[in-house]
Amino acid sequence: VVAVALLGLMQLIHYCNAYTATILDINPIPIISFIHKTSTFRQVFNPSWIEASATNNKTGLLIRTQDCLPVPGKYCVGCKGQGAKASVLTFAQQLPQKDTFSHVNYSSLVFVPQRRNEIYGTEDPRIYYDQHDQLYYMFYTCFGENETGAESVLLCLASTQDPTTVDGWVRHGPVFPEIQGSKSAALWRPTPDVYRLLWGAGTIHIANTTNITSFPQEPVVWLETRPNMFDNEGVEAGPPPLKLSDGNYVFFYNSWNHTGAYHPAWLILDTADPGRILERASTPLLWPNLDWERGIAPELCNVGNVTFLEAARPLGNDRFQVYFGGSDAVVGTAIVQIGVN
Repeated sequence: VVAVALLGLMQLIHYCNAYTATILDINPIPIISFIHKTSTFRQVFNPSWIEASATNNKTGLLIRTQDCLPVPGKYCVGCKGQGAKASVLTFAQQLPQKDTFSHVNYSSLVFVPQRRNEIYGTEDPRIYYDQHDQLYYMFYTCFGENETGAESVLLCLASTQDPTTVDGWVRHGPVFPEIQGSKSAALWRPTPDVYRLLWGAGTIHIANTTNITSFPQEPVVWLETRPNMFDNEGVEAGPPPLKLSDGNYVFFYNSWNHTGAYHPAWLILDTADPGRILERASTPLLWPNLDWERGIAPELCNVGNVTFLEAARPLGNDRFQVYFGGSDAVVGTAIVQIGVN
């Protein structure tokens, strides 16, 4: 592995207060949910955006999907287990009507648990399409057991030319096999000679490599929590960074605090030095507010008080459509405007 030197990235953070983020529109109801009859499965959440490419002509969402029945006396079910309870990944194709996708059912399945280290689920995908390789790289959570039978949560990698079908996936295994809880990551290729990975839950680490299947194994802290802020308990990657009109990048990340609520936020990365943070949000982008984000009937609830963002697509003029999980049971969407001053 040829690793790219990090050069003390934590010392390079400098906030310039030149950016803003505004929610222009939010769909008041989930765009994919069991209650609204757009999914056969009871839990559909934490999607990743799939862009069309030279090897795939479809756009849509790759969605974490489960099917847990209600638990007597417990509204939020906390879905976990094997079989129907295990997380699988389904594809919902974008349709011409606004905020409309194909119905999620058993024919939508594209990626399911196959190995012992993922018997409880293939969870929370982040997809990056690499134009140089003409491959989609998917980083996801392998939730299962290790060789001793103990519970295991690891970041894993798979690749394919077409993520909208069950055929053609190549599993590359755990990215950090010795780091339990590595869990999640967003891939970014700011220059053709380097793959940059923003990974981990609780703290976001950074890793650089020239070989996509082999990253340096020593964790390097990149983004931490902030005392007395909305993200004082944990941070976790959202989708891959997206380019702005001034050449810099917006990176949506997830966070949680002492109340237990999950909410996405944002920061700006310097195009000249892509590990350098130019600005970081002082307030959340979204907060669990609507009933289906809080886990209040009639929508189903898996884990309450969650808005978790893993998908974003550019609309032009520094506007982005984001897709997020609500109460770990439904998919919602909003339009975000990044102000570049």
